[in-house]
Amino acid sequence: PASCIICSLLMLLTLLCRMATHYLHTEFLGISLQSETLGYFYLRNTLISLIMSMIVLSVLYLQARYRRKQQAELQARLAALQARIEPHFLFNTLNSIACLIHSDPNKAEQAILDLSDLLRANLSRSDEMPTWQQELLLARQYLSIETYRFGDRLNVIWDVDSVPNNLPIPRLTLQPLLENAIIHGIQPLAEGGCIHIKADYQAGIFNLRVSNPRTEHDTSHAGLQLALDNTRTRLFSYFGTQAQLKTVQTDTEFIAHISYPCQLNPPEAASRR
Repeated sequence: PASCIICSLLMLLTLLCRMATHYLHTEFLGISLQSETLGYFYLRNTLISLIMSMIVLSVLYLQARYRRKQQAELQARLAALQARIEPHFLFNTLNSIACLIHSDPNKAEQAILDLSDLLRANLSRSDEMPTWQQELLLARQYLSIETYRFGDRLNVIWDVDSVPNNLPIPRLTLQPLLENAIIHGIQPLAEGGCIHIKADYQAGIFNLRVSNPRTEHDTSHAGLQLALDNTRTRLFSYFGTQAQLKTVQTDTEFIAHISYPCQLNPPEAASRR
């Protein structure tokens, strides 16, 4: 029905324009068409208008169909990436709990309860993107589990108070960075180390920086690159080429930096931690 209405309106507009043209020719130029010629004149232009309308509508329909296909492929790709991340996180967490079963059963029990809360929040699906507050809670729950295993070897500095609670962020953006920081930064060091999380939101841009210590002879790991590639792909899927995930390595430090543009409503922007 909408296509018919659009075609009718375009043909009507074409006829009105042609009538106005014929009137101007007759009144100002003294050119008048015979009735047979005039009828052919209007019929020809009406058919041309109809053909052009059908072409335009076909192009618009194909564009809409292509966008729907792209959206469906995007959702499928995001779901696949999510499925690859969650088991990886779960297995590493279960290994952390396994280390506690014999050494400290009470802590192992508490860690299982923390994992239950973490999975309950993580498995709740929604078409809406999670908020920074939800992502932060997920990350803190994960770190509380890892603290049972590493104890005083794991220290964390949070510098995130300026980030709005309702800032949208793809699910499992911060947690994989923390997991890599622990596996490749804290775990290899006998004395442990400190993870520094810094985040801010300025001029419509969200910035997240996670740094951890590293040894001079540390090399890249496949698991580290996989997690970073997955996170980078999901960021690009949501925010396009303006989203960035960069890494910097020095002799003593590894830094992962995420940034992407994000629009907030004024009431949400005013709500800060």
